[in-house]
Amino acid sequence: MKSSLRPSALPGVLEKLHPPARARDIVISEPEDGSTPENAYLTAVRKANRDDCLVLPPGNYPAPRISRSLAIRAARPGTVRFHGPANAPAILVDGDFSLWLTGIQIDPGSGDSLAVEQTRGCVILSNCRVHGGIQSSGPDTSIYVENSRLERAEVGLLLTHGASGELVGTAVSGCKVGISAQSTAGLSLLHSRIESAFRDEDGNPGAGLHAEQTPVYCAGTLFIENQLGAHFVDCREVEMIFCEFERQTLGGLMMQGGGSLHLHGCVFAEQASRDYAHVTLDRVAAARVDFCSMDASAGLDVQSQQGHLTRRDETPPPKDSHGDVLSTVLAEIHQVIGMDDSKQVMETLLHQAYAAIQRRTRGMPVPPLKFHCIFEGEEGSGRRQAAALLSKSLGTLGILAAEGRVVEANMEDLLLGGGAAVSQTVQSARGGILFLHSPAQIERHDSRPSSTRARETLRAVLAACGEDTILIFTGSRDSVRPILRSAAETEDLFRATLHFSLPSPPELAEMFTTLAADLHIRLTTKARMKILLALHMLDDRRDRRFLSMAGVAKLLDVTQKRYFERCSRERNFEMPLEAGDIDVPMEKNADAILQDQPVFVTICPKCEAENPWIPGQPDHVRCAACEHSWESDWGVWKPSSYYRRLKQEEDAPVPAGLPPHRGRAAISG
Repeated sequence: MKSSLRPSALPGVLEKLHPPARARDIVISEPEDGSTPENAYLTAVRKANRDDCLVLPPGNYPAPRISRSLAIRAARPGTVRFHGPANAPAILVDGDFSLWLTGIQIDPGSGDSLAVEQTRGCVILSNCRVHGGIQSSGPDTSIYVENSRLERAEVGLLLTHGASGELVGTAVSGCKVGISAQSTAGLSLLHSRIESAFRDEDGNPGAGLHAEQTPVYCAGTLFIENQLGAHFVDCREVEMIFCEFERQTLGGLMMQGGGSLHLHGCVFAEQASRDYAHVTLDRVAAARVDFCSMDASAGLDVQSQQGHLTRRDETPPPKDSHGDVLSTVLAEIHQVIGMDDSKQVMETLLHQAYAAIQRRTRGMPVPPLKFHCIFEGEEGSGRRQAAALLSKSLGTLGILAAEGRVVEANMEDLLLGGGAAVSQTVQSARGGILFLHSPAQIERHDSRPSSTRARETLRAVLAACGEDTILIFTGSRDSVRPILRSAAETEDLFRATLHFSLPSPPELAEMFTTLAADLHIRLTTKARMKILLALHMLDDRRDRRFLSMAGVAKLLDVTQKRYFERCSRERNFEMPLEAGDIDVPMEKNADAILQDQPVFVTICPKCEAENPWIPGQPDHVRCAACEHSWESDWGVWKPSSYYRRLKQEEDAPVPAGLPPHRGRAAISG
């Protein structure tokens, strides 16, 4: 039985309750003296019509008392604060209307008061900070919280008596109980984080999530450093998809009574106590634990009493059973980060080379072996790394005599030096690979166009290489194509054309952690999220300083300075790398986004379903929709331009019956 991937209901709710076509902004001007325009604000609240949106300048305002549907937005997020009266909730919603707040901080009037109390209607909080609890009760109430932060409360969010709630991209921190749902219509947690839920009472520990007689759906949510991650009592249905339980004090998940529990792709790690299992079940009618990862920190993985439990674990991918030299070479290529299309072409070349070598050793006829290639791509896209890897691989197989030799040359020098320069350059690369850069700019050196002279020079280099030296002609598409245009006989001398692109943000994040691992530095959950988020933001800006292996090495170098200083100050030299150690451009923006919970997904290559990504998930992911398994170490940040490019590629129609373009990782025989 497959899992369900449920989208957020909030877009449909907003379309119904606050349709954009009927919205009208009422902008309150900011006084020149910087004071809070409280009178203008109170007047606007009284006179606003249904579906109006008040836009407030920075300031401290009394929380509104409303009797009709209304939206209130901060002109600059985080600069508007609502404060409530003493001994009463800051905001009270008790009618059949909706309140939509965006970019606002809500503070109760006293320490034990609620920030929001709701007995009817709908409340929507977007990009808000809520200090003090939220309580929703009653069958006609619903609350939606997105990209917000709930903190400093007895209970961050309390749902009772049939209320329903949904949290998306929201962090709940520093409460005795993060979220409590009792006899409610339903609770949905999507891409959220619940942390530091602690209660100093014997026999009554704090919990990130506590639910009684409530259906719960949870996807892509992190439970970090709580006494108890999640506690369910007599819940008829609980489904948790790609959730992560890290560093819980007592246990990850406990369920007592109830109908069904389904865990899919969840991660349980670094539990402090061995007195409890990661998952403890008592009288649960039907429990399924599918493809979950559990470390050895707890006493047991799963403990179940008086119930039915089924469990499916991820089967490791089959290893290459051949065990020959080709298997070793291919395994090394597969370990390279990124360059997926190019690695497939290189693998094809190596299979062809290995077959030719084996046939030759058996006395069978073999045609002349020529493995000249065209590498098209930008600077920093990995072409040099691929050339070095190809040289080493072909040397290991016996095609090249000088294993690992790669000699770089520029065609401009050969054009100026003539035949002597060609002979000398090819001789220096004899037995290895000549990595020849195309001219950066086509100019006329004599009466013939230089593209023609470059084409003739390229043929001379190919002739001089023979069978014992391989030529890789490389450059951007704009510099390579003019030389090969209208010269099919020259292009046919190359066995393959490989197209290289700059690494994607997930690939750059993998490079960062690989380099850190080489230094015996591991990243915490929040550090992994921060570096992945920062690299997406740099990709959005197309900041080429950091969109390569060399650029990632620079980021790690400056990060090490902070990390080593902290290690020295704390006299602990084996501590993990924290998010605060990571030094990246736009760090303030990244840290602000991490205050909530950024939404990351992985896209199934088979059914294209978007699965939640969690920082601790294993290398192999099992799709919750179709159960297809694929390798995916890192997620994609949904607001990023990289995510939009991926979706555009998915939506682009593929013409049927057309041959592959030779410039896109094609093989010619």
